[in-house]
Amino acid sequence: MNIRYHSFSWLLSLCTFAALGAGLSHQAQAKTSQPATTTFNRSTKASAISLPKCPPNTNIVSQRIQLFYYRQATNISKVLKAIPSLKCLVIANYSEDSIILSGNQDLIEKAYQVIASIDLPLPGIEMQMWGIQISSDNPEELAEVMSLIREEINLTQQLLQDTFAVLKQSLRDIREQENSNIAFEPEFENLVASLGYKSFLNANRPLSLIDIVLSGNAVASSEVWQFNQALYDKLMVLMNKDRRYEKYLAAMKETDRLPFERYFRSRGLRPECKKYEELKPQEKCEKWQWVEISSGAAENYVKISRKVLLEFALQYGNFIANPERFSPYKLQQTANALNDNLQESANALNKDIEDLFVRSTLDKIQNIVSRFGDVDYAQVGRTTIASLHGLETTVGSSSVSAFDVTPPLKLSELLANAESLSQQINSFIPTETLPGAAEATESTVGGVPISRVIGLLAALAEQESKFRELNTGVTLKFTPNVLRNMNSAELTIDLTIADPVATGTASEGVPPLSRIGKQTVTTSVYTQAVDFFALSTFSNQSTLDGGRGYVPIVGQVWRGIFSAIPGFGQLFSWKKSPKNILHESLLLTNSFITPTSMGLALLYPINETERYQIDFLTGIDGYSRLEEQVERYIAKQFGQEY
Repeated sequence: MNIRYHSFSWLLSLCTFAALGAGLSHQAQAKTSQPATTTFNRSTKASAISLPKCPPNTNIVSQRIQLFYYRQATNISKVLKAIPSLKCLVIANYSEDSIILSGNQDLIEKAYQVIASIDLPLPGIEMQMWGIQISSDNPEELAEVMSLIREEINLTQQLLQDTFAVLKQSLRDIREQENSNIAFEPEFENLVASLGYKSFLNANRPLSLIDIVLSGNAVASSEVWQFNQALYDKLMVLMNKDRRYEKYLAAMKETDRLPFERYFRSRGLRPECKKYEELKPQEKCEKWQWVEISSGAAENYVKISRKVLLEFALQYGNFIANPERFSPYKLQQTANALNDNLQESANALNKDIEDLFVRSTLDKIQNIVSRFGDVDYAQVGRTTIASLHGLETTVGSSSVSAFDVTPPLKLSELLANAESLSQQINSFIPTETLPGAAEATESTVGGVPISRVIGLLAALAEQESKFRELNTGVTLKFTPNVLRNMNSAELTIDLTIADPVATGTASEGVPPLSRIGKQTVTTSVYTQAVDFFALSTFSNQSTLDGGRGYVPIVGQVWRGIFSAIPGFGQLFSWKKSPKNILHESLLLTNSFITPTSMGLALLYPINETERYQIDFLTGIDGYSRLEEQVERYIAKQFGQEY
């Protein structure tokens, strides 16, 4: 059920009630007093009915409302002030994330209901953007490298989607297997159906990431361990039968960790090697099983998950069925409790996917690039970003890299510098008169004056290192819109990779740098709940005439004298092959939709809202009856008296 639709419908109904109330009040005054006055503006010839003023209220109270998820008090204040029925309520911003309401208690409660319907946790998405840029004068080898990189990307994307599909199918199989010894709790299933969420436990529909996060909630408390073990075993059967998973599993095995370990640990379980006693030193475990971290940890996790799920389902159902009398505090409180529970498992699953698929793939890509020898310029970088549904997020980053590009020392420069230093040092060198000499002379080493030897050594030591600095940066604007099915999202992306500016060597004889000048991507794409794909690719090849090569000294002189003579003038020189520079740029992204309590509400619509309302024939309040059922069930789960 679309939260925006219900909020709008409710606000519209409030406006209607206000208009009707104003009309009834006006009619009552017309019978007991003078008719309503109408004023006319002669300049515009338009009429305006004077509205009644707010009646004096001696019972004024004030309340500060804190915003937790939609922390934009100015926008919410505008919405409240636009509602006619709240005209007599004083509304002011206390801070950027809180609002002050002052007036009648009933009006404050209505305003709080409006705020609560807006200030709820939104679905979000986490992304990592990877940029790979390479420039080389060897197009053939670079093309081979990029082909290997694209193969890695395609393979990872395919295996990621296959694993996600098997994970969802495993939930169906475990539930539908006739010979399965995993029992489900009928009382919980019946209560969920009583609350109006019949589609929640229906496996014959496209399952989403939320279904995976909430998997096991309907399992009997005594069967929780068996359920999680069966789910893990099905995943491992898939991976062990498919050779494409070998390198991913090998990378996990090197760290002595299991696939999806964080996900199962978040459910109160820990891995234990089945043959731990037989393991030799430095030997890796080949077969694992899951056991509880502590006695009752897995069972307690399911009980808490059921509690927060049922409490939110009850309050959200009441919010949809009774928009004029639901409790805004209870709706927000239960939404927050469920959201924390969902985020714990979702974040663990996201990290597991990153460890198993994304990180190992990026390591392979970096290894492929590093093995490529003919590189003029290469850059591999990552930007991580997380955002909420409908909110724009901007990330700007820059880097400075320094490279030693000291050119070879020229002999002429070395000798000239040595001669200058020798003359400066000469006055400090003592002289001696050799036997038979007429005057004192400078001492020598092997016939070379000491000052020249010292000058040569000093000239060698004075050679300065030259560095090239590369300044580059990335600016990313990103707005996600998670779709209703929670299995996909629309991403609006504005990405700019700045030109790597080379500084520090422009006038020092260091060759200029060949690189990609700039890449900008502005697009909207659809992504799956868990996805890894290439967002953009760019290839460019530049070819320049190679010119002519010459035999040293002779070739250049000959060409200068006889170049006008065809054929004869080309002696002692040759035509060089064309110079090619190939540039490749690849932008990758992996995305993960983070489910929230409101995403759950949108995914599982209420089938029958009437059960929350008051039966006018019997006078029974449906919400109170459902609230009693939920509280009794929760008390029973935790062994408490109701």
